[in-house]
Amino acid sequence: MSNLSDLQQLMSEITGISTEQLQTLYMPVGIYLQEAEDLLLAATPDLPALTARGLSTELFNSMPQRIGALREAQSRWAEKQNKQTEAIAIWKEEAPKAIEFRDTLLDELDFAYRKQPDLQAAVSEIAEGNTNADLVQDLNDLAVLGRNNPEPLLATNFNPDLLPQAAELSDTLAVVLADANGDRSATNDERVLRDQAYTYLKEAVDEVRSYGKFVFRNDAGKLKQYRSKFLRSRYLRNSNTAIN
Repeated sequence: MSNLSDLQQLMSEITGISTEQLQTLYMPVGIYLQEAEDLLLAATPDLPALTARGLSTELFNSMPQRIGALREAQSRWAEKQNKQTEAIAIWKEEAPKAIEFRDTLLDELDFAYRKQPDLQAAVSEIAEGNTNADLVQDLNDLAVLGRNNPEPLLATNFNPDLLPQAAELSDTLAVVLADANGDRSATNDERVLRDQAYTYLKEAVDEVRSYGKFVFRNDAGKLKQYRSKFLRSRYLRNSNTAIN
């Protein structure tokens, strides 16, 4: 079964986890998933001993699906993050050129419309504001203003091709800016889904670890298999730091 199918089949259980119930990741998600896989492998031959003391067979058997669901949810959120990162880089590269182009158009139209106060006032109004969103809107506004009032521009030998270029650039930058800003609700939804999937998997992992630590509390070799390698290494690292 694919990770996508795992998430789809468990979606109602996962999304039923409330915000108040969400658990916080205490290690990189990739490491957590690998530890969950390792735990599943180690505990499978021990299942009779674990279930004899009360571990739910149904919960244990759901672990592969829970792992797959978290993998899919993590990938979805990572994709959103990567898309935003790429868009931010594109915006940083393209915005200065767009600003220069916008300023050129402002100068051209302001000069061409200098004898028509209403049009010159329209240019001045477009020039107000200096946010990224203003830049995107300014380019389109200038294109529309110039297209609707071409005669003064012709008199100054203005290049009319600049107007459709401005409109096209506005459309392009609008998409880039939206991706750079991120659809905050959608990005947050993907993050919440990832955290819900993690919480759902953690429920099973914690339960299996708990039973394993109890059942094999007198077996050092077995007991080690039910403890987190990541947490143990972090504990040892912190201990060594404190001693030094």
